Amino acid sequence: MSTATDTPSTTPATPPSGSETSTTQTPPATTPQTEASTPGAETSAAAPDGGQGGGQSDAPWQDALPDDLKTNPLFRNYKTPDEAMKAHANLYKVRGVPAERLLTVPDKPQDQAPDDWAPIHKALGVPDDPKDYQIELAPEAAADTPELAEILRELGGKAKFQPSQMTAVIETLNELGQKAAQAEAEARDAETRTVTETLNKEWGAAAEGNRRAIGKLIRDALGGQIDEAAQADLQAKLGSNLTLSRVLAHAIGKMAEPQAPEGAGAATTTRQLTPTAAQAALNAFQGNAEKMAALNNKSHPQHGAVLEERRQLLAQARGEKRPDQVA
Repeated sequence: MSTATDTPSTTPATPPSGSETSTTQTPPATTPQTEASTPGAETSAAAPDGGQGGGQSDAPWQDALPDDLKTNPLFRNYKTPDEAMKAHANLYKVRGVPAERLLTVPDKPQDQAPDDWAPIHKALGVPDDPKDYQIELAPEAAADTPELAEILRELGGKAKFQPSQMTAVIETLNELGQKAAQAEAEARDAETRTVTETLNKEWGAAAEGNRRAIGKLIRDALGGQIDEAAQADLQAKLGSNLTLSRVLAHAIGKMAEPQAPEGAGAATTTRQLTPTAAQAALNAFQGNAEKMAALNNKSHPQHGAVLEERRQLLAQARGEKRPDQVA
């Protein structure tokens, strides 16, 4: 019994043979080759490099498009469909409006017939008929050219002005016309002031009377057919002309100057003057330096004559008859 018990206990202590150790501990040499040849491993290694695994193709993505698009060079510029979609979205954003609101400019504008521009002109609001332009010119703008409005309509029709462009032209012309009229009025006022100062010195006390006589002469010459505004404007223009004012005053004085009969002095007259004519003659008398010198100098040889002349003019200016004509 003891022998049987000892025998099993000594068996494990015996070292294993060399063949048994090699067989138990060495890994199988064929194991890596078996894993590398596994179909699943081959597919996962090849797919990232060229898409050859899993049924994928090398054909460009554009080949999947419809026939009328797949050959379009525009789409060939994009590597992926995502790039094409992004480009389309950006294009729409830049365009900003639907396609029906876009206008196409002719390739060579200078060579195109007017009809090629018709849709553009219509979209911009250019009138079909130049008469449809709304033109309101200030009086100052058209003062020298009454037909200016028609000229502008003709020009707008040829140049195909938009209504806003025509408005800008009209506003500019009105502004220029008003500035020119203001400058002219200021220049005339300055000249009138200069002429007035000169005539006041020359005519002295007769200055105001001469101006009234000139105004009456103008009204009489026009048959009284002139309103107050036109009269004031005409007198202002005359007042800015020194030479004309002198001529008119001299003419009025000559018209109203009493005529002395043969053998009589200057103090006697041959005709009765109206009050207005007598006043004009009195104004001319007072503006005559020689007569005023004789009047103011009792020792002057003509003192008595000019004194009598002045007396008669004063009487007739009051509407009285000359002493020799009293009934």
